[in-house]
Amino acid sequence: NAVAFYKRSLKQFERKHHLNTQTFLKRFEAGQLGDDLDYFDWYAFAKLFAKWQKTQSVLRSAVR
Repeated sequence: NAVAFYKRSLKQFERKHHLNTQTFLKRFEAGQLGDDLDYFDWYAFAKLFAKWQKTQSVLRSAVR
């Protein structure tokens, strides 16, 4: 399931870097974290997960 995959992946990044995803996004977007390849992967996963959640929300609303 996509939700479980994204959540698991984000948790792994959070544990590895000792940051929650929201804090990471703020710092990364502000240019405070550097260009570590891991950060770009984390950023992509976070954005894809947010987009996926939004799509699911829209679909649920449409079905109701």
